[in-house]
Amino acid sequence: REQDGKLYLKIIVEEGGHVKVKWIEIMGNKHFKDRKIKSKMKSKDKVPWWKFWGKKTFDEEEFKEDRQRIISFYQKKGFPNCKIEDIRVIPDKEKKGVNIYIKINEGKRLYTGIVNFEGNKVISTEILMKNVEFQTKKPYNKEKQDKTLRKFYELYGDKGYMYVVIEAREDIRDSLVDITYKITEGEPARLRKIIIAGNAKTHEKVIRREFTLFPGDILKRNELIRTQRKVFNLGFFKDIKIDTRKVTDKGDSAEGDIDLILTVEEKQTGQINMGVGYSQDYGISGNLAVSVPNFRGRGELVYVKWEKGAKIQNIEAGFNEPWLFDTPTSVGLDLYHNTLRRDYYSYKRKGGTIHTGRSIPHLVYTKGFVSYKLEEVGVDIEDPTKVGTAILEQEGYKIRSSIEFKLVRDSRDNFLNATTGSRNSIQSEFSGGIFGGEVDYHKYILSSSFYERLFWKFVLMIGGKVGFVDGYTSSTTVPIYERFTPGGTGYWGLRGYRDRSIGPMSGDEVMGGRFALIYTVELKLAFEQNIYPLLFFDCGNTWETFTTSNITDLKRGAGIGIRIEIPMMGMLGFDFGYGFDKPSPGWEPHFQIGRTF
Repeated sequence: REQDGKLYLKIIVEEGGHVKVKWIEIMGNKHFKDRKIKSKMKSKDKVPWWKFWGKKTFDEEEFKEDRQRIISFYQKKGFPNCKIEDIRVIPDKEKKGVNIYIKINEGKRLYTGIVNFEGNKVISTEILMKNVEFQTKKPYNKEKQDKTLRKFYELYGDKGYMYVVIEAREDIRDSLVDITYKITEGEPARLRKIIIAGNAKTHEKVIRREFTLFPGDILKRNELIRTQRKVFNLGFFKDIKIDTRKVTDKGDSAEGDIDLILTVEEKQTGQINMGVGYSQDYGISGNLAVSVPNFRGRGELVYVKWEKGAKIQNIEAGFNEPWLFDTPTSVGLDLYHNTLRRDYYSYKRKGGTIHTGRSIPHLVYTKGFVSYKLEEVGVDIEDPTKVGTAILEQEGYKIRSSIEFKLVRDSRDNFLNATTGSRNSIQSEFSGGIFGGEVDYHKYILSSSFYERLFWKFVLMIGGKVGFVDGYTSSTTVPIYERFTPGGTGYWGLRGYRDRSIGPMSGDEVMGGRFALIYTVELKLAFEQNIYPLLFFDCGNTWETFTTSNITDLKRGAGIGIRIEIPMMGMLGFDFGYGFDKPSPGWEPHFQIGRTF
């Protein structure tokens, strides 16, 4: 309507209801049944009753992608020339549903024939053939052909041939496709300079010293991935992007030189924990902790921690310099005063540890560590009637002087939420003896964990650890606090059981064993960088000696869990595990906050 020289429009929209897919008819398919083709489509005309999340509602955008899904399916089965000749979507009379007609021209089925290579000098034909994903005389698979080509580029990229050109020429004879890879290798690319951006707080040298590539080096793909992983595992950044730029202003640069641009996105690395915490082993406790992993933007770690509860009292402080005098040598100092109360005795210690570490030359991802510990340790018996002779004999205070050696190889892509790689370590500790003090024992621990991405965002972790401790002249010199007591969470965790609840007894108290074995399998869904649910299965046990151990006598636990990385607090985790081999099998909750899992 028009009023006062203005035109007013009124729009009436009749939305109607959702349009359903009534049925789908496939035509022209000779090699595969309708049911098989429909299973590849998102649009469905029939949804089983048990798929309660299934929908028969027609989605035009999803239907457009169904065309490519059908073609991709045929291309994997040996029909590279498959086409969709006709698609019709016809609404019914009531306009409440649609009928879909799809006509397919499958084309001729082809098989892979002879594979040849031309122009390859840097990488031998034998190595290239080992990286071919498809098999000859099998149905031609477009997806595997593309994957093979990507692997070839990766092989050349690992040698620095960033400008290699690989052309896959296909010749058809009867039903066979002969493939010839024509390779133009060119010259390897060299790195001219490294540009770092986005680091507002972190000093540039903290990032640069993690690089395994330097100006003038051949730009190798595998070294680029390794560098990216090392920078990310500093823990200071939430995202890292790497880009390359071909040098155009050559100057003194050679043809094909490349500039590398690394852009980081910093995250809040400082952690402040203040409040109430809980663990099965120590119950409820109040805590205050300040941790600054990137102190002064120099990569240094400074922390102070206080924790007080009915069964625990901790005061800790420490400092770690990861690159002493700009060399890959770390050095640190930790001071502490701890009291841990068990059911019928208390374990106290006060002292300090000085430690140093360094990357091992020519061993990728590998570091060696040495630490020296000097402390006063003591055991106070609270109820002598509840503990055995083995614990009673350890009452009193002693000076412990020990040295520990540790070798670690860590190739995980993310130490908080790994999806690939592994972590392997071997450590040995020697207390007393030639190092003085009044506590004598030697201890060895071997630990491994392997991560593998399965499909989509599912990641499988398989891990295990074995430990052994003994005295120099007698096993009776091994202190109770150095024995292995699996259960709950932590380094010797076995979920589904209470903390420190597994092992040989001394009276009514779990004394623990001198030989321990733990296996762990986890399947996690890493759909977010800082949060992931998981399924787990743990099994393990501890025995007095290696000779009395029985690997068929393992305590088993399984359940579900979740991990959440919370800014300023660290990692929060909850596990709900079922202990199969407890006196009364059942579920056990495990909750921790502000600690690494």
